[in-house]
Amino acid sequence: GAWREGTVSAAAATTNASAHSARLPLPDALRGAAALAVALFHFGAANQAMPEWLLQALRFGWIGVDAFFVLSGFVIARLLLAADVDAPAFLARRMLRLMPPYLTACLLIVVLDALSAATPGFHGAPFTFPAANTIACHLSYSCALFGINWLSPVFWTLAVEVQFYLLAVLLAVASRASRGIPLRVLALCGIAALASMA
Repeated sequence: GAWREGTVSAAAATTNASAHSARLPLPDALRGAAALAVALFHFGAANQAMPEWLLQALRFGWIGVDAFFVLSGFVIARLLLAADVDAPAFLARRMLRLMPPYLTACLLIVVLDALSAATPGFHGAPFTFPAANTIACHLSYSCALFGINWLSPVFWTLAVEVQFYLLAVLLAVASRASRGIPLRVLALCGIAALASMA
Protein backbone atom coordinates (compact mmCIF):
# COMPACT_ATOMS: atom_id res chain seq x y z
CA GLY A 1 0.00 0.00 0.00
CA ALA A 2 1.53 3.23 1.21
CA TRP A 3 4.99 1.66 1.61
CA ARG A 4 4.91 0.39 -1.97
CA GLU A 5 3.73 3.74 -3.34
CA GLY A 6 6.47 5.50 -1.40
CA THR A 7 9.06 3.10 -2.76
CA VAL A 8 7.87 3.60 -6.32
CA SER A 9 7.88 7.39 -5.88
CA ALA A 10 11.41 7.34 -4.44
CA ALA A 11 12.62 5.14 -7.29
CA ALA A 12 11.03 7.46 -9.85
CA ALA A 13 12.61 10.51 -8.20
CA THR A 14 16.02 8.81 -8.17
CA THR A 15 15.69 7.87 -11.84
CA ASN A 16 14.64 11.42 -12.74
CA ALA A 17 17.54 12.96 -10.79
CA SER A 18 20.02 10.54 -12.37
CA ALA A 19 18.70 11.42 -15.80
CA HIS A 20 19.23 15.12 -15.11
CA SER A 21 22.74 14.65 -13.68
CA ALA A 22 23.97 12.25 -16.39
CA ARG A 23 26.58 13.63 -18.75
CA LEU A 24 25.42 14.68 -22.19
CA PRO A 25 27.86 13.58 -24.93
CA LEU A 26 26.74 16.11 -27.57
CA PRO A 27 27.06 19.33 -25.47
CA ASP A 28 30.39 18.06 -24.11
CA ALA A 29 31.63 17.43 -27.66
CA LEU A 30 30.44 20.86 -28.79
CA ARG A 31 32.19 22.49 -25.84
CA GLY A 32 35.39 20.73 -26.85
CA ALA A 33 34.98 22.00 -30.41
CA ALA A 34 34.37 25.54 -29.12
CA ALA A 35 37.52 25.42 -26.98
CA LEU A 36 39.52 24.14 -29.97
CA ALA A 37 38.18 26.98 -32.12
CA VAL A 38 39.40 29.54 -29.59
CA ALA A 39 42.83 27.89 -29.40
CA LEU A 40 43.11 27.93 -33.20
CA PHE A 41 42.06 31.59 -33.24
CA HIS A 42 45.00 32.51 -30.99
CA PHE A 43 47.32 30.22 -32.95
CA GLY A 44 46.38 32.00 -36.16
CA ALA A 45 46.85 35.43 -34.58
CA ALA A 46 50.39 34.47 -33.54
CA ASN A 47 51.33 32.89 -36.89
CA GLN A 48 50.64 35.41 -39.63
CA ALA A 49 52.91 33.52 -42.04
CA MET A 50 50.19 30.93 -42.65
CA PRO A 51 48.20 30.97 -45.92
CA GLU A 52 45.69 33.81 -46.12
CA TRP A 53 42.69 31.49 -46.59
CA LEU A 54 43.59 29.66 -43.38
CA LEU A 55 44.02 32.90 -41.43
CA GLN A 56 40.63 34.08 -42.66
CA ALA A 57 39.04 30.82 -41.47
CA LEU A 58 40.73 30.91 -38.06
CA ARG A 59 39.75 34.51 -37.33
CA PHE A 60 36.18 33.37 -36.62
CA GLY A 61 37.42 31.21 -33.74
CA TRP A 62 36.43 33.91 -31.23
CA ILE A 63 32.84 32.71 -31.64
CA GLY A 64 33.92 29.65 -29.67
CA VAL A 65 34.02 31.76 -26.48
CA ASP A 66 30.33 32.65 -26.69
CA ALA A 67 29.42 29.12 -27.77
CA PHE A 68 31.33 27.62 -24.85
CA PHE A 69 29.63 29.89 -22.31
CA VAL A 70 26.14 29.14 -23.66
CA LEU A 71 26.72 25.38 -23.74
CA SER A 72 28.21 25.44 -20.25
CA GLY A 73 25.23 27.46 -19.02
CA PHE A 74 22.85 24.79 -20.30
CA VAL A 75 24.85 21.88 -18.87
CA ILE A 76 25.39 23.43 -15.44
CA ALA A 77 21.80 24.71 -15.11
CA ARG A 78 20.51 21.24 -15.98
CA LEU A 79 22.77 19.73 -13.35
CA LEU A 80 21.87 22.21 -10.60
CA LEU A 81 18.14 21.80 -11.16
CA ALA A 82 18.40 18.06 -10.51
CA ALA A 83 16.82 17.08 -7.19
CA ASP A 84 19.86 15.19 -5.88
CA VAL A 85 22.47 17.92 -6.40
CA ASP A 86 23.69 19.93 -3.41
CA ALA A 87 24.12 23.39 -4.97
CA PRO A 88 26.48 24.86 -2.31
CA ALA A 89 28.61 21.72 -2.41
CA PHE A 90 28.69 21.99 -6.19
CA LEU A 91 29.99 25.57 -5.90
CA ALA A 92 32.65 24.50 -3.38
CA ARG A 93 33.86 21.69 -5.66
CA ARG A 94 34.05 24.02 -8.64
CA MET A 95 36.06 26.60 -6.71
CA LEU A 96 38.43 23.96 -5.32
CA ARG A 97 39.04 22.77 -8.86
CA LEU A 98 39.47 26.27 -10.26
CA MET A 99 41.54 28.05 -7.62
CA PRO A 100 44.78 25.96 -7.48
CA PRO A 101 45.69 26.29 -11.20
CA TYR A 102 44.53 29.91 -11.22
CA LEU A 103 46.65 30.90 -8.23
CA THR A 104 49.59 28.93 -9.64
CA ALA A 105 49.28 30.85 -12.93
CA CYS A 106 49.16 34.17 -11.05
CA LEU A 107 52.28 33.31 -9.07
CA LEU A 108 54.09 32.10 -12.18
CA ILE A 109 53.31 35.35 -14.00
CA VAL A 110 54.70 37.45 -11.13
CA VAL A 111 57.85 35.30 -10.88
CA LEU A 112 58.48 35.42 -14.64
CA ASP A 113 57.96 39.20 -14.67
CA ALA A 114 60.51 39.56 -11.88
CA LEU A 115 63.03 37.30 -13.62
CA SER A 116 62.58 39.12 -16.93
CA ALA A 117 63.18 42.49 -15.29
CA ALA A 118 66.33 41.14 -13.64
CA THR A 119 67.76 39.84 -16.93
CA PRO A 120 70.79 41.83 -18.21
CA GLY A 121 69.85 43.99 -21.17
CA PHE A 122 66.16 44.15 -20.24
CA HIS A 123 64.63 47.40 -21.54
CA GLY A 124 61.03 47.10 -20.32
CA ALA A 125 59.36 48.68 -17.33
CA PRO A 126 60.94 47.88 -13.95
CA PHE A 127 59.32 45.11 -11.96
CA THR A 128 56.94 46.09 -9.19
CA PHE A 129 55.19 43.61 -6.95
CA PRO A 130 51.39 43.68 -7.38
CA ALA A 131 49.68 46.12 -5.01
CA ALA A 132 47.32 44.94 -2.29
CA ASN A 133 44.22 46.02 -4.23
CA THR A 134 45.44 44.11 -7.29
CA ILE A 135 45.91 40.96 -5.22
CA ALA A 136 42.50 41.38 -3.57
CA CYS A 137 40.76 41.85 -6.93
CA HIS A 138 42.43 38.76 -8.36
CA LEU A 139 41.45 36.67 -5.35
CA SER A 140 37.84 37.84 -5.70
CA TYR A 141 37.78 37.74 -9.51
CA SER A 142 36.63 41.36 -9.48
CA CYS A 143 39.32 43.23 -11.44
CA ALA A 144 36.83 44.39 -14.09
CA LEU A 145 34.53 45.84 -11.43
CA PHE A 146 37.29 48.07 -10.01
CA GLY A 147 39.23 48.89 -13.17
CA ILE A 148 42.25 46.79 -12.21
CA ASN A 149 44.30 45.21 -14.97
CA TRP A 150 44.43 41.42 -14.93
CA LEU A 151 47.86 39.84 -14.58
CA SER A 152 46.91 37.95 -17.74
CA PRO A 153 44.26 39.24 -20.17
CA VAL A 154 42.67 35.77 -20.41
CA PHE A 155 41.72 35.77 -16.72
CA TRP A 156 38.51 37.66 -17.49
CA THR A 157 36.99 34.37 -18.64
CA LEU A 158 37.57 32.87 -15.19
CA ALA A 159 35.84 35.86 -13.59
CA VAL A 160 32.79 35.31 -15.80
CA GLU A 161 32.85 31.62 -14.92
CA VAL A 162 32.91 32.28 -11.16
CA GLN A 163 30.18 34.92 -11.38
CA PHE A 164 28.07 32.49 -13.38
CA TYR A 165 28.55 29.76 -10.77
CA LEU A 166 27.42 32.13 -8.02
CA LEU A 167 24.32 33.19 -9.95
CA ALA A 168 23.49 29.62 -10.96
CA VAL A 169 23.69 28.37 -7.38
CA LEU A 170 21.55 31.24 -6.05
CA LEU A 171 18.89 30.59 -8.69
CA ALA A 172 18.96 26.85 -8.06
CA VAL A 173 18.49 27.34 -4.30
CA ALA A 174 15.67 29.84 -4.91
CA SER A 175 14.01 27.45 -7.34
CA ARG A 176 13.97 24.59 -4.84
CA ALA A 177 12.79 26.83 -2.03
CA SER A 178 9.82 28.01 -4.09
CA ARG A 179 8.93 24.50 -5.28
CA GLY A 180 7.44 26.14 -8.36
CA ILE A 181 7.91 25.03 -11.94
CA PRO A 182 7.70 28.60 -13.34
CA LEU A 183 10.69 29.68 -11.25
CA ARG A 184 12.63 26.63 -12.41
CA VAL A 185 11.97 27.61 -16.00
CA LEU A 186 12.86 31.23 -15.25
CA ALA A 187 16.10 30.18 -13.57
CA LEU A 188 17.09 28.02 -16.53
CA CYS A 189 16.29 30.76 -19.04
CA GLY A 190 18.01 33.43 -16.94
CA ILE A 191 21.19 31.44 -16.57
CA ALA A 192 21.30 30.64 -20.28
CA ALA A 193 20.64 34.28 -21.21
CA LEU A 194 23.34 35.64 -18.91
CA ALA A 195 25.78 33.03 -20.18
CA SER A 196 25.06 34.10 -23.76
CA MET A 197 25.81 37.74 -22.90
CA ALA A 198 29.16 36.78 -21.34
